[in-house]
Amino acid sequence: MKVLVTGGAGFVGSHVVDALLKGGHRVVIVDDLSSGHRMNVHQGVKCYKVALTSPKLEHVFKKERFDAICHLAAKTNMRESLSDPYADITSNILGLVHLLELASKKYPVKKFVFSSTGGALYGNAKTLPCVEDMPANPISPYGVAKLAGEKYLYYYHHVHDLPVVILRYSNVYGPRNERKEHVGAVTSFIQRVRDGKKIYINGNGKQTRDFVYVEDVARANVRALSRRKRNYLVCNISGGVETSVIRVIRLIERFIGKKAKLVFKPAIRGEVKRSILSNKRAKQYLRWTPRYSVEEGVAKTVDHLRGQ
Repeated sequence: MKVLVTGGAGFVGSHVVDALLKGGHRVVIVDDLSSGHRMNVHQGVKCYKVALTSPKLEHVFKKERFDAICHLAAKTNMRESLSDPYADITSNILGLVHLLELASKKYPVKKFVFSSTGGALYGNAKTLPCVEDMPANPISPYGVAKLAGEKYLYYYHHVHDLPVVILRYSNVYGPRNERKEHVGAVTSFIQRVRDGKKIYINGNGKQTRDFVYVEDVARANVRALSRRKRNYLVCNISGGVETSVIRVIRLIERFIGKKAKLVFKPAIRGEVKRSILSNKRAKQYLRWTPRYSVEEGVAKTVDHLRGQ
């Protein structure tokens, strides 16, 4: 298939491109490079520097004629969304709707895979692990925008017959996250332990997250594209293990061989205290399961960052 990867020069998107190329697909990237980098783009892969809200996006569709889309371009920093919700709306809602108008009406595609969120969507859930059918109660603008995106996709599927797979990621980490303006927690912790810098923890460090390695997330996108049914499917993509922030730091200390300098600060309002997502549906419908444990994934990320 010829696949458009929006945000393909970014952290997760570049790994999705890798997995698609490995699977024999033809890939085209659309990325405004606001957080992505050209160094992440494979030689020979077309990369259009175009914002999703730009009228120029239609020219790309008209020229390339895509079979499918993996949509990863988005504002992804939850804390940034708390201070600037307008940026979230522009990228995560307006950009998505423009993309859907082209992909469902003017230049129809056979599959639309949407990168959503699990941790920010379910909020402070009363029952864990979170499953896809439970109420979505986001407590950040980022989570609200992703939920709105899912609802738009539901509309375009039922009214315009667009086949949709929604992947709700837990906390994604791994190589290339260091190139983002807002570095992910695991990468930031590794860099700070390595460099002997202080790590500032909001709260007591006992807050938990469900970490999933980026290569596992990339494989989930490939599996979603291969699904033959033309329906609307929502799947959690997660490691399926609840891990505390302190636990991750202790692993990093072990792999680097240095103690972390920890500074505890007040918890941030709007941040989820506990998060773990069930990935049973992804195993059943996508035949996907994570290959990397937190220990293995952190070790691989430390190796990647070693010496940088």
